[in-house]
Order: sequence, then C-alpha cells, then structure tokens
Amino acid sequence: MYNKITPGIIAKLAAIIGSENILSDTESLHLHSKDETEDLSFPPEIIVKPATAEEVSAIFKLA
Repeated sequence: MYNKITPGIIAKLAAIIGSENILSDTESLHLHSKDETEDLSFPPEIIVKPATAEEVSAIFKLA
C-alpha cells in the first residue's frame, strides 16, 4: 500500500534526519527519477538521505 507524503510525515522525517537531508526541489527529484532502463521516469515525492543505521531504522519504524 502506498500513502502520499504529507507535511506531517515530512516533519517527522525532519525530526529524525534533519530538514537539510530531505530534498524536494525539482532538480533533485528529476535526477532521482530514472535508472538505467529505457526512457522511463518516475519522480519521487521527496528524497531522504539518512546518514546512520539508526536513522534508517527510525525511518522504517515511522513507515
């Protein structure tokens, strides 16, 4: 199941990893919207950049 990213979820993520580690600008979303397959593009709603295993664990617990 997939839920939309809400401002509340972004605030909780920011509390875990810091707002500087959450990207939502158009350029970053575009850069992370593709892999090496064909010309398909699926931009994410946000990008999170955890720095530690503890942050990753906290993000999974939030999910």
